[in-house]
Amino acid sequence: MYKSRLSHKVILAFLAFYLTLALPLIFIVFSQSDYVSGLTIDQYITKMHKTIIGFSVLAFFSALVFALFFIRGILRSARNLHDGVTKMRKGETDVSLHVYSTDELGEVTEAFNEMSSTIHEYTEELKKKDLYINTMLDPLWVFDIEDLVIDINPAFTVLLGYEKADAVGMCLYEFFDEKNRKILQTQAKNWEKMLSHTFEVEIKNIYNTNIPVLISIAPVLKDKKMIGKVGVFKDFRAQRALRENMSNIILDCIPDGVYTVNMEKVITAMNSAAEKILGVPKNVAIGRPCSKVIIHTDQEGKSLCDQCPMSIAMKGEAIRIETTLQIGGRLTSLLITCSPLFAPDGKITGAVQVFRDISEEKEIEQMKTDFVESVSHEFRTPLSAIVGMTEMLMDDAVKGHKKDEYLNTIYSEALRLSDMVSQLLDISTTEHGHIHFERVLIDLNALISLCISTYETKKTVKDKGAIITFADHRKDAALHPFFGDKNRLKQVIINLLDNAVTYSDDGVRVAVELNTQNKNTIISIKDSGWGVPPEDMQHIFKRFYRGRHSRILKGTGLGLPLCEEIVKLHGGTITVESELGRGSEFVLTFPALEGS
Repeated sequence: MYKSRLSHKVILAFLAFYLTLALPLIFIVFSQSDYVSGLTIDQYITKMHKTIIGFSVLAFFSALVFALFFIRGILRSARNLHDGVTKMRKGETDVSLHVYSTDELGEVTEAFNEMSSTIHEYTEELKKKDLYINTMLDPLWVFDIEDLVIDINPAFTVLLGYEKADAVGMCLYEFFDEKNRKILQTQAKNWEKMLSHTFEVEIKNIYNTNIPVLISIAPVLKDKKMIGKVGVFKDFRAQRALRENMSNIILDCIPDGVYTVNMEKVITAMNSAAEKILGVPKNVAIGRPCSKVIIHTDQEGKSLCDQCPMSIAMKGEAIRIETTLQIGGRLTSLLITCSPLFAPDGKITGAVQVFRDISEEKEIEQMKTDFVESVSHEFRTPLSAIVGMTEMLMDDAVKGHKKDEYLNTIYSEALRLSDMVSQLLDISTTEHGHIHFERVLIDLNALISLCISTYETKKTVKDKGAIITFADHRKDAALHPFFGDKNRLKQVIINLLDNAVTYSDDGVRVAVELNTQNKNTIISIKDSGWGVPPEDMQHIFKRFYRGRHSRILKGTGLGLPLCEEIVKLHGGTITVESELGRGSEFVLTFPALEGS
């Protein structure tokens, strides 16, 4: 398609102007020769002068009309381009101009329209990206290769308080204190390798307050060269609080005592178990030197702080010791493990101590040792009697009624050994959960009566003149049938009756009562015997424990623990109330569940 050019228009205008000027002159000169021949030279010159002036004026106005027509087309296109540029300068990118010609100005207009369309597309795309960035909930910042901030999003302003005009141009490291700046410098090694990475750090807001954030920084690459970095970070205050709270929850769930100290040996954290073992509330301990809170002394009251394993742990060495300390006025056996605490850079920042109160374990070990000695002694005495008397009987060294007396002694000692072995077997099977339990319907009135009548045949009852009474106060016994193991319950009742008579003086009275309360079945056995010393009350159901009365009477310390286990198998509880010198009352409570 043919396209006109401005040069063509200029030539065309020139030819038009030339023809407008030349043709009339030629017409005048050559077409009126006859008319001119009758004139003198002066007249002819005058006549030509007037004609030329007239045609000059005509040529001028003709040229003016051609020029205005020509310039009008150029000005219209130029004005069109000027209006388009003005609109774009004001921010309008969707500008489309009318093409008035096919010349160079028309081509410029078409190029302008194409440029405007391209700019509009890119601008709209950038606006969308900017919209996405501005609607991000997490703060974002961009910095150049020199670590100077070149852009931020509104979330950055919301979190840190910096306006864009204030933040742009600041150095990245200005947003961090010395401690966190070192962390950032350590992470900068990843930038040099052009690697993306995420780390936790604290950033300062406009009020110079540190805010914990989880920051991700990635390099901006162009032609495989880093031209800047972009970072996105998340407010980590809630997560840190949750993590610290979770840490405290986890610490409080640990049954062992745990506390931590910094390099100045100031307590920074403590769990509930440590509170209980040390007898010091957390709010009192945290923030104070451990030497002022936890006073370690030996049995003589001498301070042991200089031997504290924390000091060893702070030198980078873990230590585990077992020691006995006087804490809060009592001797406590502790198993202590201390380890150093390390910062991310490997520097020791403090120590943590984990300790467990093993006083009860020590007591149990001691009880087992005493039990072995006691059982050995208890076995040796009847066995010696049995062996000695048997040898005398075999040698016919004893005759008559003395022989019968020896045989009775051998029999009673053998029964005693049998009872001890049975108790040991029962406690062993109970410990391992292998005890046989047969649940049947039981007439408690008949069972207790049978236990009493059976026990009253024992020589001990007759020798002490013990009086055993039984009363059934239940009014609705038929409405509450009881299910359980008959033999095991009989074992419990007889054991409690035996304790009531054994640990008492002559003429002891034992009252057994059967009752119901809140649909629970209650059996109480009350005596007027010696009672239980106050220091023994919390230990009487512990295995192998015998208490003060063990100095007077023989035993194994297994009877009451076995009774407690049997009652638990029935879903019940056993409690005791006692007053030294006035007697004791054991109460067995079985829930209504067992009677349904």
